Amino acid sequence: MEKKVIFIIIGVIIVGAISSYLIYDMIGLKTEETGTENILQNISENKIENIMENETNISENIVENIQNEEPVEERPISSETNVPTESTTDKAKRIAREDYGTDEGVYYSYDGVDNDGRYIISVRDSNTTKQFAIYNINVETEEFSKREF
Repeated sequence: MEKKVIFIIIGVIIVGAISSYLIYDMIGLKTEETGTENILQNISENKIENIMENETNISENIVENIQNEEPVEERPISSETNVPTESTTDKAKRIAREDYGTDEGVYYSYDGVDNDGRYIISVRDSNTTKQFAIYNINVETEEFSKREF
């Protein structure tokens, strides 16, 4: 959150500096050394000051708005979607691990959910990632099918 505020302030300052340069370049055109040059310079300086003041106010308002934001309530993911929660993925891996019988030299990877809502867990070699077995697991009933390679 603090980094976001800093980046916003830096961005506003950069935009202000560029705007100031462009306005000075457009309004502060070189004229003969007469009273006109002083008038143009005063107009330019006043406009630049106004722009910088407005940008400072905008920056302060942005910072205040960010600081006054209420934290977003985190909602659990609906169980009706195919996006697994960590607990269901862990449960599927546990079921596969119990059936396969070892953790030595292998790891269990979550490979998605099939069309029937079963979790796909692969048993893979820790060094080569070669697939030794694949499980399709119904997490609710703890029933599964297994295919070894």
